[in-house]
Amino acid sequence: MKNLSLSKNIKFVSLFTFLSVFCISFFYKNLSAQNFIVKVLTENNDKISVKNWSKKLKSIIESNDLKEDWQTAFVLKSNFVEGDVQVIESGMQKLTACRFTLELELRNWFLNTTILKENFTLTGTGSNHQEAFGQAINKVNNKQFAEFCTKTKAKIADYYQKECKNILEKVQKEEQKENYEKALIMLAAIPDDISCSKEVGQMQEELFFAHQSKECAKLLLKAKIAMAAQKYEEALEKLGEIHNESDCEKNRDEMINEIAKKYEEKSQIEKAKNEKSIKSQETQKQIIDLIFQQQLSIIQR
Repeated sequence: MKNLSLSKNIKFVSLFTFLSVFCISFFYKNLSAQNFIVKVLTENNDKISVKNWSKKLKSIIESNDLKEDWQTAFVLKSNFVEGDVQVIESGMQKLTACRFTLELELRNWFLNTTILKENFTLTGTGSNHQEAFGQAINKVNNKQFAEFCTKTKAKIADYYQKECKNILEKVQKEEQKENYEKALIMLAAIPDDISCSKEVGQMQEELFFAHQSKECAKLLLKAKIAMAAQKYEEALEKLGEIHNESDCEKNRDEMINEIAKKYEEKSQIEKAKNEKSIKSQETQKQIIDLIFQQQLSIIQR
C-alpha cells in the first residue's frame, strides 16, 4: 500500500509540472485584474450587535467593484449612532422604532488622514433595539451606497496616480533586500488604469520569479534531506511545490527521476526477498516431507 502511494505521488508531481505554466498564467491574470481594495472596519456598539452589518457592508462594496482585503492603504470605517427612539403601542405588543445614523469614513492609514466621509439615515422597528437595527440594515440596498463606492474608487485611484512612482521606488528597495512577498503585496494593491500599470505588471512578473527562485532552493534542500532519510513521499511533496520555469526546474526533475529509480530498486529488492522467502519455505517443506517419508518407511518395516 505504501509503495502504491509513492507511485501515485510520482505521477502527481509529473502532472503538477505539466500544469505549472497554466497556474502561473492564472496567477498573473489575477494580479493584473485587481479591484480597488479597502479594509473594512466596523466600530463596536454597546446596544446593538454589528456582526451582521459587517457582512452586509462587505457584500455591498464587492457588488460595487471594491474588494475587501488587508493589503491596502485604505480603511473603510463604519459606525452607527442611535438617534430617535420611540415605543409604539401595536395592540397587545409594543414595538421599538429607531433611527440610526450610519457614518462611513474612508481613511488612508499611510497618511493618517480622512479623505471621504458621508452619513446615511436608517430606520427600523422591532420588539427591541437589536430587532429594530436588524430590520434597518435588512432594508439597505446596494444602490444606496453606489455613489459612495464610486467616490471611494476615485479617491483610491487618485492616491495611486500621484504616489505610484514613490511606491515603485519602495518596491525596488524591498526587492534589493529580497523581501519579495512584501514587494508583491505592495504592487497588488495598485488598481488598474493607473499611468504606471505597465511598469507594475513587469515588476510583478520579475518579483514573482525571483521569489520562486529563492524558495525553490529551500525546497530542494528539504527534499534532499528527506531523500537521505529515505522519506521519499515527503521529498516528493517538497518537489511538487517547485513549478516549471524556475531556476530549480532541472534539479527538481533529476531528483524526481532519482526517487523513481530508488523506488524501482527498492521494489526489486523486496521482490527478491519475497522470492527467496518462498523458496526457503518450499525447501523446508521438502525436508519435512522427506523426514516424514523416512519415518513412515521405518514404521512399515
